[in-house]
Amino acid sequence: MRRVLIVWPLALPTVFISISVVFLALIIVPRLTPTQAVASIWYVRNDGGTTTQCTGHTNAAYPGSGTGQACAYSNFQDALDAVACGDTVNLKHGDTFTSAGFVIRNVGVCSSDIVIQTDDTAGLPTNRVNPPAAISHMATIKTSSSSPAIDTAVGANHYQFIGLEVTDNGSTVGGDTWDIGTNTNRTDRIAMTNWLIDRCFVHAGEISAGNLTPSTPVGRKFGRGILANVSNFTLQKSYVAGYAGKIGATTESWDSYGVASPSGPGPLTVDDSYIEAQFNNIFIGGGILQSANTATMSAMTTTSGTFSNVTNLALGNMVAMACACPSVAANERWQVGTITNISGNNVSFTITQGQFSPPIEAPSNGGTAQWNGDNIHDVTITHNTLAKPDAWGTSMLHGPPEVTNTGFPNAYKSYVEFKSCVTCNVTGNMLYSGIGTAIALTVRNQFGSFPWVALQNVTFQSNLINGYQNNVFGIQLQDNERPSEPIGGPITIFNNLVINERSNFGDSTAWVTLTRGNAVTLNHNTVIQTGNYLRGDANTPTTNLTLKNSILQTGLNGPFCDNGTIGTCYPAFVVSKSLMVDNTNDHAFNCGLLPGTNQCPANVGAVLFVNLTNCQTFGTIAGLSGCALQAGSPGHNYADDGTDSGVNITTLQAALGGASPTPTPTPTPTPTPTPTPTPGAGGTTVKGATTIRGAAVIKP
Repeated sequence: MRRVLIVWPLALPTVFISISVVFLALIIVPRLTPTQAVASIWYVRNDGGTTTQCTGHTNAAYPGSGTGQACAYSNFQDALDAVACGDTVNLKHGDTFTSAGFVIRNVGVCSSDIVIQTDDTAGLPTNRVNPPAAISHMATIKTSSSSPAIDTAVGANHYQFIGLEVTDNGSTVGGDTWDIGTNTNRTDRIAMTNWLIDRCFVHAGEISAGNLTPSTPVGRKFGRGILANVSNFTLQKSYVAGYAGKIGATTESWDSYGVASPSGPGPLTVDDSYIEAQFNNIFIGGGILQSANTATMSAMTTTSGTFSNVTNLALGNMVAMACACPSVAANERWQVGTITNISGNNVSFTITQGQFSPPIEAPSNGGTAQWNGDNIHDVTITHNTLAKPDAWGTSMLHGPPEVTNTGFPNAYKSYVEFKSCVTCNVTGNMLYSGIGTAIALTVRNQFGSFPWVALQNVTFQSNLINGYQNNVFGIQLQDNERPSEPIGGPITIFNNLVINERSNFGDSTAWVTLTRGNAVTLNHNTVIQTGNYLRGDANTPTTNLTLKNSILQTGLNGPFCDNGTIGTCYPAFVVSKSLMVDNTNDHAFNCGLLPGTNQCPANVGAVLFVNLTNCQTFGTIAGLSGCALQAGSPGHNYADDGTDSGVNITTLQAALGGASPTPTPTPTPTPTPTPTPTPGAGGTTVKGATTIRGAAVIKP
């Protein structure tokens, strides 16, 4: 605030002067609320002092004697306990701060962020951190117990973390390395908003900046990276690694993840980061979803009852209703009913069951009914490397137990798994696995209490999938285990390149396994898989499926439909303007049987890629140009938009390099030139080499 000099005439009466001073003070000195106080800067370093010895406002060591000295704190938690909205905490780079778990405080509702950062932010790169180069500029936060290195008080909000190494001590078994929003309810998660993790190195204690991908030990003490059950969360330009293997010295495998948001609510952004985990690199959903639409039940039978509230309840809605249901676990004691009639507060319903639903019984009088609740929403995953490095295995050995050639358990599930997600976008990511891995889009009403769960408006676009098996995409848009209400969609899978199948036990890999869906579009993808390009089940059909402008193989027997025909698996199915390479057993695939206009080359060579071998063994983004088509290819300018069928390599390369692709680039029949890389711009329990964006080498 600027200082104001007031000069009074000498002749003014004293009382007038006093009144005037008070009046002017009221005008020029604003009243400061707790969240508007002048921001402070705090310093923490190992050679600092206690809160009695030091003020914490000077980046200096404790001189050795005295109190209230101009020096830094030595205990990170002391600074966390002192901060107010808008404050900054600078941690001495090169220092390690260890405790049984540091806790981020709730200091009230903030309008400005609290920043916790290394004191050497100038030494950090502006794009994604490379730990060997960045570690000397970082401060380290480490847990010495089973608790997370950083935990969060309920209600905390508006925090930024910049340039921190966050890890465990490698000797005590825990769970999540970093928890933000665990043990919270719906109201808490909505209030816990505005979180940024920027250029941080988060990892299991068994790895280090100097040894990022050790093959031993197989047992890891912490198996999970960052859990974020909050709103408006962003992870960017960071390195999350080492989450794999078995739980410590046990024989049980970690259900590991790099980043997870089991309950959301979103928005959540993961951008320009390296994320490494054996089970799920990124995991969305699988926790408890709650609702603002609830009621207390009375006079309940197996077909009707009275709700204390019916706001936002409509015919056809599914309602979760608490029940005694002693045959199932306590958190699964819910009946799910489809509403058939509403008369005042009296409702009728038909109980619906799934594979793991409890036996039908009347919901509990006095219990809770809930409907039309939250889904995790607005998830954006862009420009990341999602890796399962070769150090964990490149082949699977027959068991029991099944282990990789380097001794890691068979605990591979997916690169990305969505169990609940509305308006979600996965674009411009590089996915690598030494053991083949899939993408799982599978709706799950995990505990029976949220039948409104859905996957809707999901886009998977311009990604490179390098290493896959069983299926590339496993898509199920309505739960079979417990009832769920809407059949999900639309789902768009567009302009992706899938290379290097890894079918370890001889099973061929499908392109898409798809059940219980609607409005799924597969467009402009290139996949050279050996198995069926589609697998489905007529008992759980998908309507309005479109496959067009793509390059695929037919599979040994063509598309597969269990319990029916392709028409019953996929009503209104359209295949058009695609190259379906004939790799059937007898190489006599009848291309005319496809429902649309397509071409069926006799073999992969007849597709006339520029250089498929170079594409599959690429070393740089430019090397992917081998998967473009030659001018003489049957797929050249064959797509319904006038471009080549299959992936548009120029668009893909731009997305992987971080540039914005043009909407309709003109294809070229010869290899494209090397693009110029653009640097980056900037709980609930659920049961490789380095790739730097913008760098030349992107394949382990």
